[in-house]
Amino acid sequence: LKQLALQLPSLPEEVKELYELHYPQTTFPRKVTLLQALNSVIDRFSRVFILIDALDECQDERNRAYFLGLIRDLAPWINTLVTSRPIALIEDSFKRCLREEIRTPEEDIRNYVESEIASEKFVLGRQLSSVPDLRASIIDGIVTKAQGMFLHAQFHVNHLATKHNVRSLCEALRDLPKSSGEIFRKAMGRLTSQNPEAVHLAEKTLLWIVNASRPLRVKEIQHVLAVQKGDVDSDEHALTAPSYILSLCAGLVAIDERSGICRLVHYTAQDFFTENRARYSPWGHVGMASTCLQYL
Repeated sequence: LKQLALQLPSLPEEVKELYELHYPQTTFPRKVTLLQALNSVIDRFSRVFILIDALDECQDERNRAYFLGLIRDLAPWINTLVTSRPIALIEDSFKRCLREEIRTPEEDIRNYVESEIASEKFVLGRQLSSVPDLRASIIDGIVTKAQGMFLHAQFHVNHLATKHNVRSLCEALRDLPKSSGEIFRKAMGRLTSQNPEAVHLAEKTLLWIVNASRPLRVKEIQHVLAVQKGDVDSDEHALTAPSYILSLCAGLVAIDERSGICRLVHYTAQDFFTENRARYSPWGHVGMASTCLQYL
């Protein structure tokens, strides 16, 4: 509504009334009222296109269902392009629409793997540059196991990057996982093989991201990690650098540059940790409550 309204020479009365009614009380308009205002703006354009990227990343099913309802109600007046991973609820909502499956081109994944192998993060990178056949087989192996998914390629590269000799590298290459669940288990294996302090920080980061009732900003995660037993005041010098937090989490965590939200790298990671809560965070909410009480 805002994006469309800003393109008009003047705001429609319906939009002004919405603002004057809800902004002072910090309330949100009902669906029918919002649709009326949106339709009044859409009517002022000859054609309207709405692009919705990564609808699957809206993990709250109620919010997603509400949003899908809005799209259906607006369908007669707009052209919509939606991108999403294959999720049954979303697929059912668009089953009468034109669909196109998009996969990452193999060449793009290959270029990414080649650049990562040549980087400093890959322990055997220099050695592999002098053995082109082995280097080629490693690249082919990662590309094949990635199955067109860039995320899988990233985890495979991270898994192989730490190998210190050719034999262990080849063994790990043969044992690369195919499913997302296997990939996340391997990542957790790398995470827990770090020194105890690093493991503690990484596991606490994941605990909060997975179990929090809302998305957390990186500043909030920093303060969570800074809390220790016996603290009587917050200490800015105890905050861990965001880049270091990411380096500890084995590729499982990402920070959105625009919003500053600290999140799991993909919705399938949320599914994995939710399904395996008994293994990875059996007392998660107890630990979170303890940290909150200490912080207060």
